Amino acid sequence: MTPLTTASTNDPKHPSTPIPLVLADCADTVGVERAIWELATRLPRERFDARVWLSSDPAKEPFAGALESRGVVVDRMPAPGAGWGFRRAIDVWSRLRHARPQLLHLHFAWPSSHGVSTPLADMAGVRHRIVTAHGGRDPGTTRGAARAALERADVVTTSCEPFADQLARETGLARDAIRRIPSGVDAPDEAAEAGAVAAVRERLGAGLLRPLWVFAGRFEPYRGAAVLVEALGIARERGLPFIAVLAGEGPERASLE
Repeated sequence: MTPLTTASTNDPKHPSTPIPLVLADCADTVGVERAIWELATRLPRERFDARVWLSSDPAKEPFAGALESRGVVVDRMPAPGAGWGFRRAIDVWSRLRHARPQLLHLHFAWPSSHGVSTPLADMAGVRHRIVTAHGGRDPGTTRGAARAALERADVVTTSCEPFADQLARETGLARDAIRRIPSGVDAPDEAAEAGAVAAVRERLGAGLLRPLWVFAGRFEPYRGAAVLVEALGIARERGLPFIAVLAGEGPERASLE
């Protein structure tokens, strides 16, 4: 793989040209925005010229507006689930040729042969491709299509070991070809948040003798929310008091409720 490089300039204040980067949201549903937000707003602008491709789904508009308010260029793309006719293929190829990204970072809930990850990117001169799979399972994607999307990438990443294992098992991709990069979070300011925390615990009725259990994340089988609920049921049968809060979306939500 050819290493990423920046073009030198003669300006001592700007010793290099930022690397053109496209962060593409290839998910049909809302859910991968946080990772895209962190990259688009935190990557140093002297090193990366980042722009974001979002679905034209109206549900994405608040996110698009937030990015644009931070000075990030956002392009609206047809929804990932839309058909791939000749006109759409030419449109995506033209966009890639215009953006000329050295690096194309594709974000999927579940990998698929989305048009941006097809040979269109090769034809448009994209040099490097990263695929990040965020979790879930798309029953409409075949094993071959999922594997093809991953094999075209220079790097495949996901945020947790269980999902990396699932990807390898269900796509046939070698497990050591998938890198786990945990999601980063800012350390909380416990002193500044103490008042708000106390108010929430009081509202919920949690206390020293009534502990608070919290699950926050996607309701996917591999994340274990159902295991937590089952364990809490055992605690209740044994007469142990507690308060439990589950927050998130996903295919298990209805059954958990």
